[in-house]
Amino acid sequence: MLDQVGRGEFGVVRRARLKRKDSDSCNDIAEDTATLAVKELVFDFKKEGFPVEALRELSIISSMQHPNIVKVIAIATGKDSSSSSSSSSSSSSPSRSTTGSSTESPQALPKWYLVMESVDHSLKELIAGAAETEPFREGQVKDLVLQLLRALAALHARGIMHRDVKPANILVTK
Repeated sequence: MLDQVGRGEFGVVRRARLKRKDSDSCNDIAEDTATLAVKELVFDFKKEGFPVEALRELSIISSMQHPNIVKVIAIATGKDSSSSSSSSSSSSSPSRSTTGSSTESPQALPKWYLVMESVDHSLKELIAGAAETEPFREGQVKDLVLQLLRALAALHARGIMHRDVKPANILVTK
């Protein structure tokens, strides 16, 4: 893991570097060394179990395939590193998740991770930077709005409403 890039309702997002080996099965990643975003889902399993809202988010984002929506590479789970036994597994198919072996201690808390493509900036960061240097040009604004509307249209076509559209949640590549 590299550095923390964000925090949301269900977890912490960190950048990570993937170092591919010949045997790796991450066919969705073209580069030998890639930077990824890893969202560690954080909630109290003992008290609340797996929140329905988090399941909904995982299901929606892993099923979306659109050029203006962040791509999910895998959903992974393992046990908390503070437990005596630690395991991790992942799925190269983002719509399926896997769990550790059934022989693990029931006291060990599961950790869930959403592995996604890394995106350079949030719109919030770019707006802050533009306020200090130069404002966006009209063409840039039009391009960003068009891409945002395309992403929202793809969600709406599937009957999904985002409910949290804000500059911090709009991710922008170069």
